[in-house]
Amino acid sequence: MRNLITKTAYNLLKTKTFEELSVDEICEACGISKPTFYKYLGSKENLLGYFYEDVLKEYNTAYSMLMEDTYWNQICAGFESIIKASTEFGINLYSNLFIANLKNNQGTFNFDDNLAKTMIVLFEKSQKVGQIRNTSNPKNLYYVCVNASFGYGINWCLGNNKGDLTKLFRKALEDICDVDPKFRIKD
Repeated sequence: MRNLITKTAYNLLKTKTFEELSVDEICEACGISKPTFYKYLGSKENLLGYFYEDVLKEYNTAYSMLMEDTYWNQICAGFESIIKASTEFGINLYSNLFIANLKNNQGTFNFDDNLAKTMIVLFEKSQKVGQIRNTSNPKNLYYVCVNASFGYGINWCLGNNKGDLTKLFRKALEDICDVDPKFRIKD
């Protein structure tokens, strides 16, 4: 039932903003009552977390990371798959997702333990071979980069990022990590 409600609401959002879409419209399109909606979702805002999870699942972060030839490029591929999923999600939904989590933390932006462990190992290996020259603790460096990605996401929602979000964020990662110049993207 939750999947039906989520998919139906996501389809309805192709023609409306999150604010414009009502629970009544979702229920009518699903052929369910409001109590059924709330039983399975709890609130309209909870839809956002489910939408985002579904979009993230479409981007196989692990696969895209493994296809890269260097540890640094694997790190970038991991972040880039999340950025691509977020931009596909769209500014309206992503903004509302941030707002919903600020009002009542739904855990949407909690760190994924498996991804974090993999990324921390990649940071460590990249440091050992000189691709990343920042000698900070790999775990701390990873979390700084993740939090920078949240900042870029918020700025994107506010319309402050001019240009390709993926390239802008990669340049920030390069600076934070002090990446060897031969691994930096060209302007």
